Amino acid sequence: MFLINACIIFDSEKRQLSDRRQVVELNENMSRCLLVLALNAGQIITKETLISQVWEQQGVVVSETSVRQTLSQLRKAFAAFGLHQGVILTVPRKGYKLLHAELIRVVAQDLPTSDIPSVTQPAPIEPPVKPDNFWRRPRYYAMLLLLVLFTAGITAWVQYRIYVKPINYVAVTGQTDVYVQEELVGQTGFINGALARFHHYVSKGFIKITNKPRLYINRTIQSGNTSFFICPPREPESFKECQSLVIIGEAAP
Repeated sequence: MFLINACIIFDSEKRQLSDRRQVVELNENMSRCLLVLALNAGQIITKETLISQVWEQQGVVVSETSVRQTLSQLRKAFAAFGLHQGVILTVPRKGYKLLHAELIRVVAQDLPTSDIPSVTQPAPIEPPVKPDNFWRRPRYYAMLLLLVLFTAGITAWVQYRIYVKPINYVAVTGQTDVYVQEELVGQTGFINGALARFHHYVSKGFIKITNKPRLYINRTIQSGNTSFFICPPREPESFKECQSLVIIGEAAP
């Protein structure tokens, strides 16, 4: 016999759980499972061990489902005594164990049931072993943040290389102080049209010119807009010294 949680007698020969108030009958598999756990109280018993010692020794082949069903029946049997949890613990990916080894001891066969103390409250429950969760570790949050920042940096760099490309200007052959975007060199028709549009807007008073300026012309391929920078006769240090004019689209004046 075994005394479980200081309040329940387990008689493996009679296949019974009992206290001084009631008796719960166990089937053969339930009794054999509980006996294996009781003999190894406080130790983890694998499902393979239970299958071997409870079923295979009897020449019966079963799956892990039979183990789970039998242990579920045992937990219901303990619940009849008010022990709804904290008796048989499932250890994830390892097996099962009968808890509170210090409260489990072999008792004499002639111990009267009336001598068993009545315990209405179950013993403290040992916290279940939680499986390791990779994404709950703080250092992996830091690694994830670094990965996000690195990706954002690469994206910003690519966008800069694509959209913030510096413009090189080249002097136009046959024109004095007229410079065009390097990609426009040789596009005589576009350059002459741009100059015609520029002089048209100057004649309309949109741009006031006192001395012959340096003129820089570029075009935005995506939008088709043409930009003019009207700068002092000397080479400007920056376009902040210049006036600007943007012609939307390719429409002629």
